[in-house]
Amino acid sequence: TSTTGKGNIQVTGTRTFNSGATYSYTGAGAQTTGNQLPATCTGGLTINNSSSSGTTLSQATTLSGILTLTDGNLFTTSVNILTLDAGASVSPTGGSSASFIDGPAIKTGTTSFVFPTGDGTRWRRIGIGAPTASESFTAEYVYSVFGDTTTVAPNRFDHLSAIEYWNLTR
Repeated sequence: TSTTGKGNIQVTGTRTFNSGATYSYTGAGAQTTGNQLPATCTGGLTINNSSSSGTTLSQATTLSGILTLTDGNLFTTSVNILTLDAGASVSPTGGSSASFIDGPAIKTGTTSFVFPTGDGTRWRRIGIGAPTASESFTAEYVYSVFGDTTTVAPNRFDHLSAIEYWNLTR
């Protein structure tokens, strides 16, 4: 018989968490991953939080399993960033309007990939083709004016948005 643990983990002393486990953040209030999510996670990560505050990643984390985006957003920063290793995948592919990454994310590997990015309530994914060698790409969608578009490769763009942009770097 197996059981599913639910609720807050509160212990004293040394805690050890299995990097091969699947960590689920489920609820209706703001959540933070805290130090219970291993920095390297070979299992899975599930976001199922209906709060508009979603779940905030509190440390840089590398995932090589499945990122399941069911409900609510995963908030990341350039410091507390989620890296999806070569073996990692996202379900559903590219996220959904109900659940995406709000902030930057990194994908490493040799396969095509759709970043499940968004900002606030706006889900705006961006994809990459399969690189010929293992590469790391960082993607982030920003719902804001880009700034000075005159210094960004003038005459190389057909259209520039006045309200949104993506940062995609290799």
